[in-house]
Amino acid sequence: DPEARADELDEEATSAWREAIELYKEALALAPADGEVLNGLVRAHTLLEENDAALSWGGKVIEVTSSDRAWWTEALKRPGMSPREEAACRRSIDQLDRLEASVHLNSYSILAATEDLNSALEHLESAATLNPSDSTIHSRRAELLVELGRHAEALNSIDSFLSSTDKAFDS
Repeated sequence: DPEARADELDEEATSAWREAIELYKEALALAPADGEVLNGLVRAHTLLEENDAALSWGGKVIEVTSSDRAWWTEALKRPGMSPREEAACRRSIDQLDRLEASVHLNSYSILAATEDLNSALEHLESAATLNPSDSTIHSRRAELLVELGRHAEALNSIDSFLSSTDKAFDS
């Protein structure tokens, strides 16, 4: 019976996500400021549709990545840094930006689905700041602005993206 098998697989997945949450919490006890561990909690709670928990853990990821980014940004100002050290700092900042942008996108999705459109927009704007070349972010932002009745801003969002990218688009 395919329906029974689908239910069985759903139960297995739910059990695995719950186990993952417990393991992430154990890891968090060892490394309380690890953004990847915190993001694991965001993902697991999102998959379980535990939106309040996902948003809460997402807020913690944003706090940690903001703090870590500030540290790496200051480290770049250190005199006498070798090109290799500078490249490593920049890679760390890029990784933090990608992680935080993904958390903002996840938060946007949850908030948009629950009709908290202004909060969803704030997360999209933060994601766009962190990853200005991501066309998906700009597209979602424009769609959300249209839904909010802010058509001129939606057009400006698309124009801003088009002027900031070297990607080819059909005319």
